[in-house]
Amino acid sequence: MNKFNVELSDDAQTDFFEYINHIIEVYKEPITAAKHYSAFIKELMKLEYTADIYQIQNRDDFHNFGTNVRRVNFKKMAIIYTIHGDMVLIRHIVAASTITGI
Repeated sequence: MNKFNVELSDDAQTDFFEYINHIIEVYKEPITAAKHYSAFIKELMKLEYTADIYQIQNRDDFHNFGTNVRRVNFKKMAIIYTIHGDMVLIRHIVAASTITGI
């Protein structure tokens, strides 16, 4: 079983903190935001061992994220990532509903 080093791109960090801030600011739910933050960290830890089991996405919706793009769902979000040797690069975290044809 491979172990991957998981890293977030600057875009992914921005995406995630905007998501957490949205929960806090719009919904006034800091406890829920903290739970989502914790669950996200756990999802990243799972990717250390499971990143390569997810299918490469070939639909046009994913071409703007690069080549050999994969995704895993997190809550109502899609974690978009690529694998480079033993490194997983999280490229973006987007609302799953924004990706057509899911």
